[in-house]
Amino acid sequence: MVGNVIFEYDAEKSKWLRDCRGIGFEEIIDYIEDGWALAIIRHPNQKAHPGQQIYEVAVDGYVFEVPFYEHEKKHHLKTLYRSRKATKKHLDRGTLL
Repeated sequence: MVGNVIFEYDAEKSKWLRDCRGIGFEEIIDYIEDGWALAIIRHPNQKAHPGQQIYEVAVDGYVFEVPFYEHEKKHHLKTLYRSRKATKKHLDRGTLL
């Protein structure tokens, strides 16, 4: 799913995410590169977030959503959060172990 992609992110935001949510961009990138990205979807609100996509990444039995913008093989990660809705979707489809 992810070929020769360069990941970009704000290091301060990653530290904040790690402190507040227990996982930062560095860890989520490891999960993506190790094949745990379940899907890439378009952001459902393209009016507010034009061109934004979302990684759905399996992490310890739960799905994290990671919004990003793509530009010239670079994925700029904006944030990450646990998603009950995405977790349920992938459990129902059998794509989450």
